[in-house]
Amino acid sequence: MRYAVVVGASGLTGQALTHRLAADRSGMPVRALLRRPAPALPANVEQIILPRLDDADAMAPHIPPGAWVFCCVGTTMAKAKSQAAFRAVDLDIPVALAHAAAAAGADGMSVVSSVGAKAHGFFFYNRVKGEMELSVQATHLPSIHIFRPGLLLGKRQEHRLGERLAGIVSRLLAPLLQGPLARYAPIHVEQLAQAMVAYAKAGGRGLRVFQGKALRRK
Repeated sequence: MRYAVVVGASGLTGQALTHRLAADRSGMPVRALLRRPAPALPANVEQIILPRLDDADAMAPHIPPGAWVFCCVGTTMAKAKSQAAFRAVDLDIPVALAHAAAAAGADGMSVVSSVGAKAHGFFFYNRVKGEMELSVQATHLPSIHIFRPGLLLGKRQEHRLGERLAGIVSRLLAPLLQGPLARYAPIHVEQLAQAMVAYAKAGGRGLRVFQGKALRRK
């Protein structure tokens, strides 16, 4: 990984990931593609402001050949207000980024999905994540890393009472989530970010899907 490009750098996972990349001792350049400036990002992260992040043609020129691309975008139905608006974020942006990365000659892409992602699943959220995964794979990038975390823990800028309560319950139940159920255990965004960087630096070709214990890489 010689160059890192991040989309979703202003969100919970994206901030943790971008800070980790910026602090990497290899000194690789880090670029964030954003719709608006993000003052909380490290000073050594180059910020490129684009009016839209679902436009592959607009993003491709800002992805250097050989770069590794990270996608950390995601919203909730409560925030999106409609299924169409939810799909515009959780499906359209990652897929556009994958096409942009392929067109630019990127080495690979890491994208945050969700545990239970299934294109033909019963639940809308899991179905959209599954559709996104299949669409990203269809771009035939040299390397694709899909991360399927359970509930993400961390300090959010906005207050989400439902997620706070779910986090408390899931942490209490975490010791019981063993074996096949381990993939549903909550994970802190710092752990997820650490795994995303480590696997990208390890390289490799083809599709890899990480969930459960694989997300807690030391």
